[in-house]
Amino acid sequence: MKWVNSKEVKKITGVTNQTLYNWRKERKVKFKKISQRTILYDLDSILGNMKNENSNKQKDDLIKQEQILKEWCIKNEYKIDYIIDQLKKIQKEIEKINDNN
Repeated sequence: MKWVNSKEVKKITGVTNQTLYNWRKERKVKFKKISQRTILYDLDSILGNMKNENSNKQKDDLIKQEQILKEWCIKNEYKIDYIIDQLKKIQKEIEKINDNN
């Protein structure tokens, strides 16, 4: 475990103070409160949380894209079953890739 302060976390990841606060509040990352103004974060915990956040965002984006495509296909009288099956396969592949990283 490598412990880093919030300034280092922000420099490495680009997250904001508000994001760090939210992650602490939601217990998404490991941290130690050293003093009233100093909090140290486990860097592996931070990076792992970022991976999960990105993976969830990608999944949500794919679901939204699927819905938009489904509506477009219906409107334009396309058969959508094949297209939806392909999107689901792509989504599963992305999840496998994210799980392996």
